[in-house]
Amino acid sequence: MFARRIATVAPPAFHVVLDAVDRHEAAAIDRTFDEAAARGYFAAIIVPRLRGADEVADMIKALLTSERWSMELVQWRQNDRHRDVAIGMKWKTKAGDDSAAMGFAPLGSMPVSRRSPYVALVAWPGPRQNPFAKPQPGVGFIDATHGLTRARYDSTTKKSSDQTKVLFLDPPEDRVLLRRVAFCLPKATVASLR
Repeated sequence: MFARRIATVAPPAFHVVLDAVDRHEAAAIDRTFDEAAARGYFAAIIVPRLRGADEVADMIKALLTSERWSMELVQWRQNDRHRDVAIGMKWKTKAGDDSAAMGFAPLGSMPVSRRSPYVALVAWPGPRQNPFAKPQPGVGFIDATHGLTRARYDSTTKKSSDQTKVLFLDPPEDRVLLRRVAFCLPKATVASLR
């Protein structure tokens, strides 16, 4: 619910890649993210022709050719998945803040709430604009402008959190950990990223 609300106030700027992402495309994506930040929009990469985990890993490698992208392997805290690895992706804003990106993919290894028909990566590329968000390192979705009163913000985020809890019951997911995770990929695929 919260994501739906902020998408109407700060709509995404899309960068669509029809072929494989390479280092030249990574530079163009950085420019799209900077332009989105200047307009107060979210930034999204959509790669509709990617289908497999290996292709997602290749996209990650291409993004890492830009010094503005970074990756981390996130350790499972609970609900450990022995076959999958959690991967965090961050994009550095012009102001130097790390912005945690949220990934989407048509893969069974992805959490239910992140399965989509296309591979995509979305981030908040701008500064903190949410007066009600708790301070945190870097910036993220929570920092986007939303245009809500405090009471409406609190009720919307509570409803959104409650719905997420239900989505993450089966299979069980760690919703707090997933805030730091862009993609969940099979271990064999992630070996190529190290």
